[in-house]
Amino acid sequence: MTTFGEMTMQKTVSDIIKRICAITNLLAGVCFFSVMALVLANIVMRNFFRLAILGTVEIVGLLTATGLGLALSNTEMIDFNIAMDVVTEKLSRGKQTCRFILYQVLTLSKCTWA
Repeated sequence: MTTFGEMTMQKTVSDIIKRICAITNLLAGVCFFSVMALVLANIVMRNFFRLAILGTVEIVGLLTATGLGLALSNTEMIDFNIAMDVVTEKLSRGKQTCRFILYQVLTLSKCTWA
């Protein structure tokens, strides 16, 4: 049986994790906005001034990877995956369980094989 102190500690830790996820989600948004601004600036500079921003492809790749990494914590926190939810919500409960088990086995095999 958990005591009141343990429940308070769990709530505090949960609140801290939620705040961290909100901050990382905000930083992910900044990364994706930066990608958009950089690509737009590069297009405008190429078309109007015949200049290009050096390393645009590398910077966009780095910012995109960083943004995806930062956004994963919030996605996991709210247990949300758009692409799979659209498909799996139509499946029966048994098929959803089979899919879950299959994904867990595949993930485990990939992690132990690598």
